[in-house]
Amino acid sequence: MNKDYILCRLKFFDDEDTEFECDPYYLGDLSIKGKVGGDELTLQTVDRLNHWVATYEGICRRDDLSLLGRHLYVLAFGSGKTKTAFENCYDHLRDEKRKGKDVGLKLYLEFYPEVKVLSTLPWEFLYMPLQKDDGRFLAGEETELILTRFVPEKEAELIAEKGKEKLRILVVLSQPAELDNVTAASLINSLNKAAHVQVELLERPTRSSLEAKIKTFNPHILHFIGHGDSGKLALIQDEAILAEARAENELLKTMGKKENQVAEADWVDSKALRGFINDKQLKVVFLHACKGESTVYLDRSIQSFNSTARDLAYNTSIPAVIAMQYEISNDAAETFATSFYQQIREGRSIDEAVTLARNILGKKSFLPNRQTWDDRSFGTPVIYLQTRGHIIDPPPPETTKDETGVLPDADRLAPPAKQPCPYGDCPGLVAFGSKFCGTCRRRIIVCTSCKMRMVAEEDPFCDECGFDPGNVGTARETAVMETPGLPSTSVAGIT
Repeated sequence: MNKDYILCRLKFFDDEDTEFECDPYYLGDLSIKGKVGGDELTLQTVDRLNHWVATYEGICRRDDLSLLGRHLYVLAFGSGKTKTAFENCYDHLRDEKRKGKDVGLKLYLEFYPEVKVLSTLPWEFLYMPLQKDDGRFLAGEETELILTRFVPEKEAELIAEKGKEKLRILVVLSQPAELDNVTAASLINSLNKAAHVQVELLERPTRSSLEAKIKTFNPHILHFIGHGDSGKLALIQDEAILAEARAENELLKTMGKKENQVAEADWVDSKALRGFINDKQLKVVFLHACKGESTVYLDRSIQSFNSTARDLAYNTSIPAVIAMQYEISNDAAETFATSFYQQIREGRSIDEAVTLARNILGKKSFLPNRQTWDDRSFGTPVIYLQTRGHIIDPPPPETTKDETGVLPDADRLAPPAKQPCPYGDCPGLVAFGSKFCGTCRRRIIVCTSCKMRMVAEEDPFCDECGFDPGNVGTARETAVMETPGLPSTSVAGIT
């Protein structure tokens, strides 16, 4: 969590003019003025590829996503000084990593309000070509490379919440009778398994009940699951209004006249929404459109949630606002959400948490017969940020006493290290010395060659260095690579 970062900012002032900023040490200049790269044909190609990715999820693969990402890369960096400067920063990152330094690179994309077209593009698939037939998605394929949409000139100076306080998540489930079913059961079940998290569910939210719940529960995170349309969210009409409409229908019925349709949906636009959710306590707003029976409702909701998310990001002080830019399975959305929230709870900054959650999505395919980074789920979440810092301090470490009731020296001096579970489909965190992941309960070993973790499958294999414990040497049972200052655990060997 104390990683040093090279910070790059690519600012889009309108649909033509850009500026690239980074540490002057890497640039030689404080900033580089530039123009959007490519030409009208490039933009048309991006638009057509975006339509392909949005429409044909079943046959869209990594080649399609990387082709879209390469064209986005041309738009962002062109072929001049801006491109050279960014790639110099990336080369410096690689040099520092080879020296064993714990360093990363952050690229913030800042879209000013005057940007009308470029801000709507799927920048989460930005792809940097490295060598022939090789490259990287900047959004999570390398966890030390962080790509984020950042709200310009609104960086919030936050004081993180105390770690001993539970992370409060308010899940709002809004399902007007005339719209598709939505569900939150599996999400809430996943969140309730996380440590130091308190979850409350608000069903059938009206404007007044949502505002009241925010005031009484004081959530850090508002996770809205429901429907949207034309820049609005569907809440539930107040019961008094519904009762009046039903009474009027009863009167029409007795008069032999046609009854009016009683709609439960109360369509709240983003301006009205800002009026009662812009609470200083809120750290994250997550707009989640569930997959239902009607793709029409889902498409409308996705478009609405995107515009609402942007409006909240640019017109409130909420540090992070999240929405989805494509249809996404409920399983993938929940995987992203639970991983993201858990990383925040561990004290990581929002952009680090986003990157790690994307990495899990990229490594786990939610479609049959897919390889890693082979479907669009990792690039589907869109996150707008206003802060570089973390928003929740990690809780005090859990310690265990020995048989004498005394804390071991290692526990008194340093907390056990926690790292994400190496199983790509598991959002859990694994403490040093654990033989099993506490979330998915699967066994974990460590590579004796490079000390990186491997999952203990029937034939474990280290992706980092190619070490194969089934044929060479022995792997020790433990959860994570050894951490300086902590004693190693002695365990039985596995052949």
